[in-house]
Amino acid sequence: MRDVKVFLGNKQSEGGPLASEWAALEELYDKRLWHQLTLALVEFVKNDYFVKNKGLLDMHENFLADFEHRINPLTLMEISLYIVKEYSDPDKAVEFLEKQREKVKNVLEADILCLTSIGNIRLEEKKMNETKTVIAQAREMLDTIDGVTTVHDRFYKLCSNFHKISGNYNEYYRDALRYLGCVDLSQLSDTEKVERALHLSLAALLGSNVYNFGELLAHQVLKAIQGTEHNWIVELLYAFNSGNLSKFESLRPQWEKQPDMVKNQLALQQKIRLL
Repeated sequence: MRDVKVFLGNKQSEGGPLASEWAALEELYDKRLWHQLTLALVEFVKNDYFVKNKGLLDMHENFLADFEHRINPLTLMEISLYIVKEYSDPDKAVEFLEKQREKVKNVLEADILCLTSIGNIRLEEKKMNETKTVIAQAREMLDTIDGVTTVHDRFYKLCSNFHKISGNYNEYYRDALRYLGCVDLSQLSDTEKVERALHLSLAALLGSNVYNFGELLAHQVLKAIQGTEHNWIVELLYAFNSGNLSKFESLRPQWEKQPDMVKNQLALQQKIRLL
């Protein structure tokens, strides 16, 4: 049986950089100010201290579990995403998330976020069939929601990463664009913007069902690679968009360095001729 007061007292007596934060959490807990306590916890779990030192699993077991039924289910899942990172065993991480899912399953967005997190863990293990099953289950639920929510971007990021590993250019192109449509590009790192621009460009060129490049050419994400060493792929997109076969051939020295493009060069030639 957990003793919240003892746990919080011990955390403060240990000292350390988070002693004052623990004291603030205890004060909110004692006053039963659940909303304020929830907001404080959302920021608390993001502290860099836990990345190196851990302690969130301990916090969940001895503190959060006592009142998590009072927390908004979607917010509880957001907090749980930080806690689950402390599991080194993927199966134990999924087991934890499944337990959390039982607590939030009546709120659609929270349920989808939980499934998305499970999908990410399985994808890291390269368990493709399990990931595919989770994605299908979450997509079915997501399709019932009107508008864009805070869980859409996480779901489409999972989907696009799955398709990238699977080598499905058409599906990657579709879901990667949806992902970018749900996020503020300024919030992405320069590295991720470059990576997304490159993978999207390759998917557009190699996707057997992609013949309209307008949406991608107009997308802000391409600015991440324009004027850089990767600018050739932007030029190649414009060449395909206008059906410029001679430009395609002049860029051969660049695109021949891409194994996927060399492997599919016959299909690329047929595609640009059609365009």
